[in-house]
Amino acid sequence: MVDGKVYKPSTSVDPTSPSWARPVLTNARLAVEVFDGTCHFGMWQCEVLDALFQQGLDIAVEESKPEDVEERNSLTINRLAFSIVRSCLSREQRYAFSKETSAYKL
Repeated sequence: MVDGKVYKPSTSVDPTSPSWARPVLTNARLAVEVFDGTCHFGMWQCEVLDALFQQGLDIAVEESKPEDVEERNSLTINRLAFSIVRSCLSREQRYAFSKETSAYKL
């Protein structure tokens, strides 16, 4: 609390800002069960989307890129989101998508 105002640390980053940078998550714990094809896909998908949203990367899984996001930033956002989604897949599931580069398609 400074000057009567409460400041809360934020882990969210505005991915549409021209100076978008990789968010720093110091205390975030993203516990997503690895999808191996045997668990409930809908629940897993929801957990992955939550993890992307918490990191400000949810725009990577939208059908079209927002117009106010620069191409370079869009590529970075996609790559970060893609790596998160792929890290939540089992080795067998990951192999099926080894040539995919789009977070939206994955």
